[in-house]
Amino acid sequence: GVLGAGALCSAVAMVVGAGQTPGATVGNGRATAILFAREGARVLHLEIGEPDFDTPDNIKKAGIDGLILPDMSVEESSEYLAAAKKAKVDTIFLISPNTSKNRIQKILKASSGFLYLVAVYGTTGIKTSIQNYSITAVKTVKKITKNKIPIGIGFGVSTPADVKKYVSAGADGVIVGSAFLRLMESTASSKLEDKIFKFTKSLKSQTKSR
Repeated sequence: GVLGAGALCSAVAMVVGAGQTPGATVGNGRATAILFAREGARVLHLEIGEPDFDTPDNIKKAGIDGLILPDMSVEESSEYLAAAKKAKVDTIFLISPNTSKNRIQKILKASSGFLYLVAVYGTTGIKTSIQNYSITAVKTVKKITKNKIPIGIGFGVSTPADVKKYVSAGADGVIVGSAFLRLMESTASSKLEDKIFKFTKSLKSQTKSR
């Protein structure tokens, strides 16, 4: 679909929050992500289909702070939300540039941790130039949410220049996935940690422009 859920869940994602401490992690191919939050790094888990854990409570015990289930409809999420709330695990829902104001407000009520704004139409992993509608979407969503929850934007984000544009538009964080996979595929294992750290730091440096 529009959100490219399958591709998203096969990626290793890095979430770089504006004004936070740089860092890096290498996931296990099951889409581990790090959100550099003000209270410290938060470990998220992206999943589709049958989960690796029985309940959100087990996920929390495993050290994971939040969940992104791309195929989870907010209309069908009541049982999931109740279990996640009981286990104190964040529920991160996705919206897109063409999500209506009414639906954003509905999703907002079900979301915690941060709200994931998909930057472009299509699937993740395909690099395109930043579209005007993406910048407009960031500003529109910020007005609707009124800073009730951080806004993270992802899909097609792969350079420090991308990060600077989105943070300048008002995004609280950016999600970078496929760029790290490409780096991992083209780098010798002995140099991978250093390359990931330097790349993450270059992205992080652009979150201080606000």
